[in-house]
Amino acid sequence: MGFWYGPRYESRSSPPNNSIQDFLARCSPLKNLHLTDRRGRVDLSAILDNHGPTLRKLHLHDSERVTAESDGKPYYHSLSIEEIREVRKRCPELEEFTVDLDCNPTGNSTKETLEELARFQKVQKLTLYLPLGLMDMSRYANPTSLLGFRLRFRDALPFDYFPADPFNRKQYSSWLENLYSFLLYQKRVNKTVPLREVHIKLGEWERQPPMGLAAGWECFEGRNKRCFILRESDRDDCLDKVLIRTLRLDDINDERSVKEERELRRIPDWET
Repeated sequence: MGFWYGPRYESRSSPPNNSIQDFLARCSPLKNLHLTDRRGRVDLSAILDNHGPTLRKLHLHDSERVTAESDGKPYYHSLSIEEIREVRKRCPELEEFTVDLDCNPTGNSTKETLEELARFQKVQKLTLYLPLGLMDMSRYANPTSLLGFRLRFRDALPFDYFPADPFNRKQYSSWLENLYSFLLYQKRVNKTVPLREVHIKLGEWERQPPMGLAAGWECFEGRNKRCFILRESDRDDCLDKVLIRTLRLDDINDERSVKEERELRRIPDWET
């Protein structure tokens, strides 16, 4: 079951949508629930009170906006760290979970979010959304170069170099494997079910391209959004590697996607 509210760019400061909340309160307990842009429309309690114990798959994502909220602040998060913790406590059977991360995952906030996600007892598949930073485009003379700046420098640093901010995609090309490696490590520490797969969606992967003349931000998003699919290598001789499949907008099937193996960050690095 899923809902996608629209229009996508209207304010999210409106009161909760009572019809949806009433439905969630009255319907039989759900196993799967997909809600996009529910913030300010459907209270988290309306989901957890009646469906938390039975949910197996939960998708909660807020689309990246081009304009700020009425208070001038951008909105990037579907859930706060406290709300993620509440989901963990009240959804013990959850196996697949979708949530948002910061635009540029840096510092303790991202680390704390990943640590909390790794505490979910049965979650085997995570989907993490990262916005492209569409609201910042006007500050750059050449916005099409932004993504390349964030993803370059492959093999520019020795493997034994451990950055102070390992999830910062603006500075380190290894941010993907660092994020995945940290999740694997935290899963082992917490003795929870291992991850089967992690999807990292940079930009609004599901947002359809415009039918007519595209705005500048729509062209930028179409060129730069990616879907990264990460899983541990199936080869016995590559247990210290992660298999990363990268899909662009025009990669309709897996055959056209880019596949590569990358070194995983060593476990001792996360113990310091």
